[in-house]
Amino acid sequence: MNDVRADFRPRTGVTPIRWNPDQPRPFGCVNGHAEDPITGETLVMVRWPGAPVDTPHRPAELAILD
Repeated sequence: MNDVRADFRPRTGVTPIRWNPDQPRPFGCVNGHAEDPITGETLVMVRWPGAPVDTPHRPAELAILD
């Protein structure tokens, strides 16, 4: 099993794996991690451009930018 915290470090650039191709691809920045209170899964907190707060995402939803 991959370590989410090691793979998605703070300030790592990310983009969604799935997005609407009719819209520009969003690029966000990892700001930290959170734990889902029901499943205990570690989530990645991402700040998207123009968003006032970080949003949680499952690691499988994100691709790391090179």
